[in-house]
Amino acid sequence: MSATVEASVTGQRAVRDGVLLNHIGGAWCDAGDGARGANLDPATEEPLHEVVVSSAQDAEAALHAAHDALREWRRSSVFDRAQVVRGAAALLRERAETIARNLTLEEGKPLPEALAEVIRSAEALEVYAGLAYRATGEVLAGHRPHEQWTWTTSAPLGVVVVISPWNFPLLLPAAKIVAALVAGNTVVFKPADPTPLTAAALVMAFEDAGLPAGVLNLVLGRGSKLGPALLRSPAAAVTFTGGNATGKAVAAAALEHHLKYQLELGGNNPALVLADADVDLTVRELALGAFGSTGQKCTATRRVFVVDEVFDAVAARLTAAIADLRLGSGIDPQTKVGPLVSAQARDDFESDVGDAESHGATVRRFGDLPERGYYARSTILLEPDPAADYVQRETFGPMVSLMRVSDYHEGVERCNATHYGLSASLFSTSMKRAIEWVEDIDAGMVHVNSQTPGAEPHMPFGGMKASSNFSREFGRWGLEWYTQLKSVYVEG
Repeated sequence: MSATVEASVTGQRAVRDGVLLNHIGGAWCDAGDGARGANLDPATEEPLHEVVVSSAQDAEAALHAAHDALREWRRSSVFDRAQVVRGAAALLRERAETIARNLTLEEGKPLPEALAEVIRSAEALEVYAGLAYRATGEVLAGHRPHEQWTWTTSAPLGVVVVISPWNFPLLLPAAKIVAALVAGNTVVFKPADPTPLTAAALVMAFEDAGLPAGVLNLVLGRGSKLGPALLRSPAAAVTFTGGNATGKAVAAAALEHHLKYQLELGGNNPALVLADADVDLTVRELALGAFGSTGQKCTATRRVFVVDEVFDAVAARLTAAIADLRLGSGIDPQTKVGPLVSAQARDDFESDVGDAESHGATVRRFGDLPERGYYARSTILLEPDPAADYVQRETFGPMVSLMRVSDYHEGVERCNATHYGLSASLFSTSMKRAIEWVEDIDAGMVHVNSQTPGAEPHMPFGGMKASSNFSREFGRWGLEWYTQLKSVYVEG
């Protein structure tokens, strides 16, 4: 185990003999077959710690532990649930620096971004603590007054499987888990392979806040091995955030076993820059949107369309801004672009850049590569073919494409020319255009004069077209997904 991680986890029950454990039925436990894996620091390629690699039997044990805890938890008071959630939020804030440092060590994002994620995760829990008190049904008029009473009420789904990604390893599972718990469900949590320590920190916060045994269970290991074992009875639902190909497999398994399923998938998010845009603000937001979190997020700005009048100015300014982004370890306070999460992620990114170069795109790259680590140089594609496959696909990494359009209407057409529909931004000082943009763009999240990433925990999060299966996360919309409606008839 790396000393940088060991200092923050030694003595914590999630780790035994230097190995990060599962959490099943209220106990931190080894994998049933004793299998081990190593978690690597993407900045150095060195191992951070050992981690259990769960088997199908571990997944089954977690499902049954959640099922055994369901009856008491779903019958618990919403006031008790809210108290646990508020306690977990307070613990995330109290432990924020340690959690953020470990998040950066295992995922790679710059430390200030990791710390912001921890705080935003606490905010998400606080939002749901408040939503716990909301009324969950309505009284409706019956056909026979004083003889028949009719109303609706919401019931939990049951055991919910949470499968979360590595790029926001605290915020996204926190939002999913807390919504499920507040609604009265129990949870089996399968985090992404590269970020098990962050997942364990989230589970410990709930446990230390008084969550009963078995209500939240954690299984670590390879998703390809655990997924089929988790997506079956006694599970009732699955919520998944990740790539489209895996999402299709999750949906197929959920349909086979009659599970409710929620998918938040990829994005290829556009920005449209008009002639009246504030260029300083535009360039700042485009650079943040494309290169924040090393470009490793589904909401990152990928395709930028700029009207002819200001294209050259925006291109020159954006290129200069990208050239100034320092590449390095996320722990270094000077770093703006960290490593990619894994060797495979780096190789996939370089393959996409090579594809663009082989098809004649003008490719400019910036930054000095460290000797070790899964780094990629910041990249801008100037005036590529907007319909090219290398522009249309979702590339996960520090790259953005910059293309010309003649006017607003062509820009909207180009922005919408993708099978994704997650997020989109307009840069203009015209209120008329801003209102038109909201109506014209095919995206679940619409921005004006701000980057395509960014989500408030009380606002709905989700996309159109291939970016989701039409559900929404966060806020009351996220809470509603974890419930099912009952119609009640009472004869007097």
